[in-house]
Amino acid sequence: MVQPSETEGTSPVRCLRLLSPDGGDIRGLSELLILERIMNKLKPKWKLKEAPIPADVFDMIGGTSIGG
Repeated sequence: MVQPSETEGTSPVRCLRLLSPDGGDIRGLSELLILERIMNKLKPKWKLKEAPIPADVFDMIGGTSIGG
């Protein structure tokens, strides 16, 4: 489901997409809300019926505290 990036004058390039949330308490909640908004913005951009889940967008996800 991940869309390849394109560089001018070359064939599509597949970038590695990493998500590394870090922190707890209110910072962790803020990270989750921001991530939710990003997923919702990808829905129309990628012409999807539902917003994707982070595992559909990122190749690797890992973090600490609430992010781990």
